Amino acid sequence: MTAAEKCSIKLEILKLQLEAQLCREEWEAQLKREEQERETQLSKEEQEAEAQLKREEREAQLRKEEREAQLKQEEQEREAQLHKEEREHEAQLRREEAQLRREEAQLKCEEQEREAQLRREERELEAKLKQQEVEANKGVELKRAELGLAPPAPPQQEDRRFKERLILEKELAGKHLKEAQRKMLEWYDKRATPREFQVGSQVMVLLPGKSDRVTIRGTVPGAAALGPVTYEIGKPDRPRKKQVCHEPPSRTER
Repeated sequence: MTAAEKCSIKLEILKLQLEAQLCREEWEAQLKREEQERETQLSKEEQEAEAQLKREEREAQLRKEEREAQLKQEEQEREAQLHKEEREHEAQLRREEAQLRREEAQLKCEEQEREAQLRREERELEAKLKQQEVEANKGVELKRAELGLAPPAPPQQEDRRFKERLILEKELAGKHLKEAQRKMLEWYDKRATPREFQVGSQVMVLLPGKSDRVTIRGTVPGAAALGPVTYEIGKPDRPRKKQVCHEPPSRTER
């Protein structure tokens, strides 16, 4: 083998090595580009996932805020409804108290009229008794004068007549009192509705005070019904733990 052939072979080997080196470099560059593309794709996907997660978090936060606002609005509506019901209940209580005051005033006027009527009847009865007494005295005096008898002792006769008059007036007053009670009961029962409370029921009691009516809340404890309209009320938040109350029938307004 000549030197020229050896040199040609070396050149061919160098050429092949150079081509192999270039292929390796191109392959490594291709791998590097693919790795960069994969990294870019992964980074893009991560960014998209983070953006999606942020969007979902924002949506969840918005839903949470909307739910809280809705709950707050519902709570405000419930409070407004409760306040409205309390105001209506207080107004109803005031109307009932006004109605009771009007009824009490009417009863007082009727009682005054009945007392005036009783006084007029008593005066008329007294005048009638006096007239009868005068006529009886005249008749007795005439009879005694005809028979020639001595006049009786005035004090004893006056005492006996006074006792008779007292008995008569007492009977008349009792009769008028029973009649007045019957009329009052009939008048009250026209608009009265019976009410019953069970053991453990929540009740509200209105008590007369110095300035206004006092409202207390309590429960009906065990064996609390002392009668048809009489109950023993438990008041755990008061110094006096129990109180006997008379519950009248409810009045219906007209």
